[in-house]
Amino acid sequence: MSSASLHHAFTNTLHVPVIVAVLLLHTVAAGQCWDHVSIGMRHSVGVQVDGTLWTWGWNDVGQLGNGTNTPVNIPQQVGFDSDWVLAVAAGSFDVVLNTNGKHTAAIKANGTLWTWGGNDHGQLGDGTLVDRNSPAQVGTDTWVAVQCGALHTVALRSDSTLWAWGYNTYGQLGLGNLVEGHTPTQVGTDTDWWQIVSTDMHCLALKSDSSLWSWGLNNYYQLGFFNDNQNKVVPTHVGSATNWRSIATGRYFSFAVKGNNTLWGWGSNDSGQLGLGVVAGYHPVPQQIGTGTMWEAVACGDAHTLAQRTDGSLWGWGFNYFGQLGLNNNTWNYLSPQSLPNGVGSSAVSAGYYSSGSLRADSSLWTWGGNDHGNLGVGDMLQREVPTAVVCTFTTAVPEGSLPMLKAYPMPTEALLFLNRTVDALWLYDLHGRSLLTLQSTDRLDLTGVQAGTYLLHARVNGQVVHVRVMKR
Repeated sequence: MSSASLHHAFTNTLHVPVIVAVLLLHTVAAGQCWDHVSIGMRHSVGVQVDGTLWTWGWNDVGQLGNGTNTPVNIPQQVGFDSDWVLAVAAGSFDVVLNTNGKHTAAIKANGTLWTWGGNDHGQLGDGTLVDRNSPAQVGTDTWVAVQCGALHTVALRSDSTLWAWGYNTYGQLGLGNLVEGHTPTQVGTDTDWWQIVSTDMHCLALKSDSSLWSWGLNNYYQLGFFNDNQNKVVPTHVGSATNWRSIATGRYFSFAVKGNNTLWGWGSNDSGQLGLGVVAGYHPVPQQIGTGTMWEAVACGDAHTLAQRTDGSLWGWGFNYFGQLGLNNNTWNYLSPQSLPNGVGSSAVSAGYYSSGSLRADSSLWTWGGNDHGNLGVGDMLQREVPTAVVCTFTTAVPEGSLPMLKAYPMPTEALLFLNRTVDALWLYDLHGRSLLTLQSTDRLDLTGVQAGTYLLHARVNGQVVHVRVMKR
């Protein structure tokens, strides 16, 4: 569940020329080949550094997108395209309908959106209720982010508008009604949406002013409103803070990181998933977790939480019966943050229903927790209680010590340009070497005032400088 997708940043990417060494190797034990991964309910999906798409796990309605309904327990390539930049797997369970999240969505380098898998409530957005076992394009618009709820989908277009479709019994589409939608429908008229996350039956979003918004199911106060557990059918402002940086949703709870690197959680706490040191029914408003100012990112599963610190260390708490905290045991639950013994070096983190994953700076992928359908991608269906490497059983890998991969999308862009990771600093130059723009600690830049043409983007990532050619039209 969310941040259900692992990436070296929050949003999607584009394959463009970069200065990076890429070698053709045989199987790499450390699996240094991953650029983006999403751990779902019982299936997972990932994008390699070469832009190819891979899936594994449960496949009863075609959610792996490989043209069959046959499950696999190691990553299997989907088609032959090499221009994928982002993919997400549905990661939750609807108790009313007694069904699992079984659909998948992905975005290509040209900004097109593709979906496949279960479609019983129109969650694929293709105007039908027919399941698909291979990717199908959704409309012709360009998109920059997508999230799969249990039975619905939400996405951000390149013009910063918000769109939703699928199941809507709790108002999770944010359209002001409870009507199911089978094609993308715009949520309101605002054009300043920044981030979106939804892996259950509620949604969180950030606007460009870093304000926090929520809507959908609110039975355990997961929307963050004091003394109000009514469902919300439109995006509703949470508090007055305007310094939120990243967001995540679990089954009945939510988390967010502020710009000062403090961590906040709210909603259900029946398994200690809020990390407050106690088991309690719920917390109705954002509650700070400890006093630390070192949190970088957070991900939520059914009732467990994983968080990454600024030093790359990984921490977990909450429900742990399947070993999903990665602590080398299956102790029922932990009520406060625990350091993973094999979690150092994390650059992104993802939490599925009862399973977890971590993407490291060397492009290796590690998974652990429940594995009853091969959703860990480690070649069997045995649960893991410590992070376990997902090997690369294919040919393309990035050698250890190469420069970090940096990508930008959509390409060409008309205004906003997104990066596949947060960079420490960036500089934009024209082809004559003139400096046009300098930014610090960002994963995007606005080219609205820049003339159409080709430019060079230099970015500092983990102390190294990489270069990308970008185009404005």
